[in-house]
Amino acid sequence: MPAYIVKQPSGLFARFSTVVDDFTHGRLTEAEARKLFPVTLYEGQSYDPVQLAIADEPIYPLGFEERQEPQDGLRRWRYCCETVRAIHGEAGLRVSLAELEPDHVVP
Repeated sequence: MPAYIVKQPSGLFARFSTVVDDFTHGRLTEAEARKLFPVTLYEGQSYDPVQLAIADEPIYPLGFEERQEPQDGLRRWRYCCETVRAIHGEAGLRVSLAELEPDHVVP
């Protein structure tokens, strides 16, 4: 999956790209997120990426983000932040978060 949607601590949404391992869009309303990630059919089933973000469903089943606590609805967010930190370093994460969540403390 080259990109997915995550809920930010502010309640808005962000698009995370696995191509650049960073956030490419942020501070999206639910309507804006749905324009980027519309509901589609997959194997005859409805697939709603935004609803998966709202429900904080794991990005990768049995993946890293499932082991993180607490279960506060921000597992996907933390998973993406840890990916940015691992690839781009602490400074890269701070730059990304400053653009997405200006008042947010680095996790």
